[in-house]
Amino acid sequence: MIRPKVSCTSPQNVIDEFKACTITRILKLRKMHLTKQQACLAETDTEDSNPHRCSKFPFARLWKQILFTFLLISSVASLKCYKCISDTSWGDCKKTRMIVTCPDEHDEVCSKVYYDHELHERKTHTKFCEKKSQCTQETNPICKAAKTHKAKCKAYCCTSDLCNPAVLNLVSGILMMACAVVSMRLIWME
Repeated sequence: MIRPKVSCTSPQNVIDEFKACTITRILKLRKMHLTKQQACLAETDTEDSNPHRCSKFPFARLWKQILFTFLLISSVASLKCYKCISDTSWGDCKKTRMIVTCPDEHDEVCSKVYYDHELHERKTHTKFCEKKSQCTQETNPICKAAKTHKAKCKAYCCTSDLCNPAVLNLVSGILMMACAVVSMRLIWME
């Protein structure tokens, strides 16, 4: 039996090389017309301690790598948020909103902040990119200023693209990170 020699490494910080490696593996296996059993053996080290792995799910390791690659790419891609400001309403803010790409150097989230100063009859509706650490009412700069002026302030944050037209929590980002951790664990368990 001829085993294909696939000399790819999986560098942790170079997504493009890892993606190219995964695609190369798929193409080499397809080109050689290997059976499922042979493909599994070609992907497995000769000192594999689990002899039953190939018989159950021959492409499991390859599919896990593909899944991990796409999860990693989606979590690394820059976040896009709506950006606007209005002194009248959310509807007015929606009319002037733009789509912006958040900077990569910070742990950014999409934010939606409402500020209401009843004494001066001033209301502000804003949507923008913001650091995750400034995502609560206590840490948000606008809400901090509201406390000193005895005004009301509500801050909402979310972590998926264009998620700040509606009020959401950080659940989607936490779920995405959990998926990435599980798939990394599955890949490196083998």
